[in-house]
This record gives sequence, structure tokens and C-alpha cells, in this order.
Amino acid sequence: MPTHSLHALRAFACALLLAAVPMLAAAKGEVNDLFAAGANVSVDRPVTGDAMLAGGTVEVRAPVSDRVRVAGGDVMVDSTIGGKVLAAGGNVTIGPEAVIGGDARVYAGDAQVDGRIEGNLHVSAGKVSINGQVRGDVVVRAGSVELGRDARIGGLLRYTGAELRRDEGAVVGGAVIHDAEARESRKYTIQGPGRASGVFFFVLELVVGALLLRFAPNFSARAADRTADSPASMVGLGFVVLVMLPVVFILLCILIIGIPFALALGAAVPVILLLSFALAVLGLAHRLPAMFRQAEPLHVSGQLAWFAIALAAVLVVGTVPVLGWLVMALFLLAGLGAFTLEIRRRRTGGPSSGGAPAGRPIAA
Repeated sequence: MPTHSLHALRAFACALLLAAVPMLAAAKGEVNDLFAAGANVSVDRPVTGDAMLAGGTVEVRAPVSDRVRVAGGDVMVDSTIGGKVLAAGGNVTIGPEAVIGGDARVYAGDAQVDGRIEGNLHVSAGKVSINGQVRGDVVVRAGSVELGRDARIGGLLRYTGAELRRDEGAVVGGAVIHDAEARESRKYTIQGPGRASGVFFFVLELVVGALLLRFAPNFSARAADRTADSPASMVGLGFVVLVMLPVVFILLCILIIGIPFALALGAAVPVILLLSFALAVLGLAHRLPAMFRQAEPLHVSGQLAWFAIALAAVLVVGTVPVLGWLVMALFLLAGLGAFTLEIRRRRTGGPSSGGAPAGRPIAA
């Protein structure tokens, strides 16, 4: 797949996931570190620390003292940023009022850079337009690259697999390097095994999801709804459980009588993690029919189809550097927390708080 098509696909997958995320925080008043997510997120008050933002439409119009990590369908950064910027989305714009103190990395369908970047700029997109200032180097992977009249690049310009259109007024201080063939060759050589393992993981989780839907429909529906309805609390619980697992394993090994239990726990952990990730993806899959104005499926085959779509979206986002690892970790932790709570509920016979809501189809 061409590089620009891959990043357009990543951007769509990001938008799909973010459209299913409920509002978690609002950016009101001066804050230290800010985490905000929702359909529309706007930062219009100063942030004295880092900012991590996600939403359908995300705008950063107030100063942020440190780093900014942002993902969304439409992303606008148009203020002073003290540190680095990582932005991923369908459309990403570094506005004319933006001053970024560190490096900037952009992954998008369309990327527009009109502001000033004191460090280096790395862009992977379908289309890239630069009409601002970059003090360092610019590295671009895109279908097309356009340098406007006001483009000023202090270092070199390296672009891969792209058509370059350069206005006569654009200035590049260093060399202009087009190395499509060499870099594409290295990219496919390096990423080949990674892609193969990604396909294997997709098939494996698809099988896990099918088994859950077929043989444990009530359990999977309740646990999945926990991840969708209370993602923050499930992530927190999942983190605690993940930290405690090696502690319990070591304690069992210390006790001679506990060694068989330690071995059993060690064998069970990979299975539990696979199940946990699948449960979190099921939580996303439960939201997708409503997003696309479709009726919720009544049969396992229909539920599995939505699960496959959700799983593909999560794994595509998982290929985005930094952001991808964060998303995968959050899904795993949320699923682990929900898995733990549902196991506890079944063992104690407690009420199904946060279980499958009335009217949700549960296949037998």
C-alpha cells in the first residue's frame, strides 16, 4: 500500500475511534497537565504543562508550556507550544499564529503548515502544504508536497514517494533530497514481518471474539459494556491488576506449595490478555451500529462483522508511532479491568452493575 494511502487510512481509523469516545474532560480555566476528549475539544485557556487531546474536532488556540499530543478528525494547532507536537488526524493544520518550540510530527490525510516550527518537521500524509517556517529539517512521506511562497526551511528537505511543487519564493537552506525508491525498498523490507504479525494478530483476535460471542455471550456483552460505559475506571483497574500479576507470581514461587499455581498463572496470563483486548474491542463494536445508524445485530454473524470492523480500526491506529501504542495499551487495560470485575461479579453472585443494558441483543 502506498505510504500516503496508509496514513489516510490511519487518519480515518483515528476519526472512527474518536467518534465513539465519550466526553472525558473539558479545557476550562488555566490548568497544569490537560487530558481532554470528546466530539469537539477546544483549548482556549493556557496550559502550564502537557496537553493530550482527542476528538472529532480539536482546536488548540491557547498557549501550552510543554508537549502537545493530539488526534482527531480535524485538528488545528494555532498557538504557542513550548515543547514538541505530535498530531494525527484526517486534516491537520499548524496555523499561522502557531509557534512550536520543539519538533513536530504530523500523521494525516491532508497536512497544512502555516506557522513556525523551531525544530524539525516530520510529516506522513496524503497531501502536504508548507507555507510557514521550519528552522530545522523537513522529512516528508506523501503523495504530493507543495511549498508555498512564504515557505522557509532552514535545514534540508527530504521527501519520499511524492510529487514536489515549489513556488519560486520558497526557500530551502539545505539540500533537497528525493529518495523514493531507496526509502520505499527499506520500508517494505523492515515492515514486512511487522505487517505479517499484524495480520496474524488480527486473525487471532477475530477467532477470540467469535468464541466469546458464541460461547460466552452474556459475559462478553456485560464486560464489553463496562469498557464502553466506564473507560477511565476500567483502565485504572486494569493497570492495578497488571501491576499485581507479577507480584502474585513471585509470591507463589516463593512458597513451594504455590509453584504449581504460579505455573498455571503464567500459562493463563497470555490467554487473559487476549480475552481482555477482545472485550475492549467488543465495547467499541457495540457503539458502531448506532454511529452508522444501523440496527444492532441479533445474530453472532452480524456482531462478529462489527467486531471485525472495530478490530481493524484499532489495529490501524496501532500502527501510528506513539499514539498507536497508547491506544493499544488503553484498550488492553480497559478490557483487563472489565474482565476482572465480571469474573468477580460471577464468583460473588453480585448484581450486574454496568452490565448489558436492556434491549441489547445477546446471542445465545
